[in-house]
Amino acid sequence: RADGTPFGSPPLVRIEVTPSAAAIKIGDSRDFTAHAFVLDLGGGEAELQNVSFIWDSSDESRAVLTSLTGSGTTANGLAAGVVNVRARAGNSQAQAVLTINPPPQVLTRIEVTPMSAAIIVGGTRQFNARAFDQNNMEMQGIVFNWTSSNESVATINQSGLATGVGTGSTQVRASAGLVTSDAASLSVTVPQLPTAGQVIINEALVSFTAAMPVRVDFVELYNTTTEALDISGLALSFRASGNTSMVSVMTLPGSVGSGTTLIGPGSYFLIANGAATFGVTADYDASATGFDLNNSAGAVKIELNGVKLDGLRYQQNGSGLPPAPFDNFGEGALFTFAGGTPNDLIRSPNALDTNSNANDFRRNNSHAAVSPKSANPTLP
Repeated sequence: RADGTPFGSPPLVRIEVTPSAAAIKIGDSRDFTAHAFVLDLGGGEAELQNVSFIWDSSDESRAVLTSLTGSGTTANGLAAGVVNVRARAGNSQAQAVLTINPPPQVLTRIEVTPMSAAIIVGGTRQFNARAFDQNNMEMQGIVFNWTSSNESVATINQSGLATGVGTGSTQVRASAGLVTSDAASLSVTVPQLPTAGQVIINEALVSFTAAMPVRVDFVELYNTTTEALDISGLALSFRASGNTSMVSVMTLPGSVGSGTTLIGPGSYFLIANGAATFGVTADYDASATGFDLNNSAGAVKIELNGVKLDGLRYQQNGSGLPPAPFDNFGEGALFTFAGGTPNDLIRSPNALDTNSNANDFRRNNSHAAVSPKSANPTLP
């Protein structure tokens, strides 16, 4: 009959497809067979022979059948997914579940981005890697091993973060097992030299009451830019403690432009008369140069390669003016302040620079508020 059952057969009570579930890989095949059952004279079930089932696939983009009629069929896997292989006869239908799995993934290619990058000494750059299989499908969960061909130029950690160490170029690669990516190029250059106003004197402690933790004179520099700057060879000139007209000079390590001493973007650099002050480790211990700032009438100036970057000239009320040649160290009007300790001279608000010492600086007279290497409190 058109419904697949033999002429004269009783109504079907059910159909069964075997196997009821199966799994194959893409490109493989699996046979299925259907069985039809009717009621026997004893009220049980009996298989009905000579049934021609009508077969179909629920998703022919994933699996196609070689036979659409007959007692059995063969399903061929085309794409990964789950398909119902269905058999119909009479008024009954049954199905088997076929899972088509992709073939095992084999790592064949690693792609690194970016393929070209440039950073400065002390700067960082994130590299990323993606793994692909033999079908150019991305693979997940791959652990990469990162290498830099020249670690004197840049190092790279196992998260793909490269850090500039010295000037030059290096090749960055990611690998997993026997597969290695093409080389990405990374060049490392020295940061630019600051110009006037890009590095400023943000705080200067010129007198204090001795206590623990250790308190020593210091000058805090601040980078007003969004880039790291090279302050190698920066000269800090100051009037030392006592009645002197001699200029004392402290110079940061490295020749100008060497990249030896850097100050990060929006960061602080602490020069102190010791290894630490107020519990904060100094970036440069200037105690060997006698870094003892005049506590009542002094001046501080920072220069790089002969270019003045910033200056501060200050006077405690009742003290004489800083003598020549300190009279040209500052910017704009002289900053004057009331006596006492500490004489912690700060820009307020933090990093304000209008090129006028009187306008930009305030005296912080609270030891508890002294804040080397961090933002200054705002004072009226």
